[in-house]
Amino acid sequence: TASIGVAKYYGDALGAPWAGGLLGRDATLVSTKSVPELVRVSTDAAGLRVGGAVTIDALIEALEAGGDDGWRAAAAHLRRVANTQVRNSATWAGNLALSAKAPAFASDVLCVLAAVGAEATVSQRLATASEASTSRRSGARRETVRVALRPPDWSLSDGDVVIEAFVPRSPPGAVVRCDKVAPRHAN
Repeated sequence: TASIGVAKYYGDALGAPWAGGLLGRDATLVSTKSVPELVRVSTDAAGLRVGGAVTIDALIEALEAGGDDGWRAAAAHLRRVANTQVRNSATWAGNLALSAKAPAFASDVLCVLAAVGAEATVSQRLATASEASTSRRSGARRETVRVALRPPDWSLSDGDVVIEAFVPRSPPGAVVRCDKVAPRHAN
């Protein structure tokens, strides 16, 4: 995950063992690459849907291939996020989760998705007082909600899972321009 690489900057805020946080003894780690709905990429007349386990590079390719000027501007900006190795392995949803856990992390991915009007579908864990006292493996109830991707309002709670993003087609006449301030041009 991206948090391994940036743990030196954000420390305990990430809640990961390598960053000083703790996973509970009953924690279960799941390979999201094995969940079909999380790796799905589809485009139709309304827009683009990308699963939460889609890499930043695959998101860039889908945006470039979509035939939408706003999407192409977003893709060009995303090409300046991190480096090729990171974009090939890190997911866009992981980047957003990192920005939710470490607010000091300025996520270009979140800003670009906000610029093109994207929304995320998030599965949220519903905890009642009795469920909070039981193990997480007991099958807690979940609710799926759509959330606008807008900084600084973007947030996730423990147990939330980003299922997908929907990127609508740009309205006629819309102009999307993205810029990045960086100490060097190439990442």
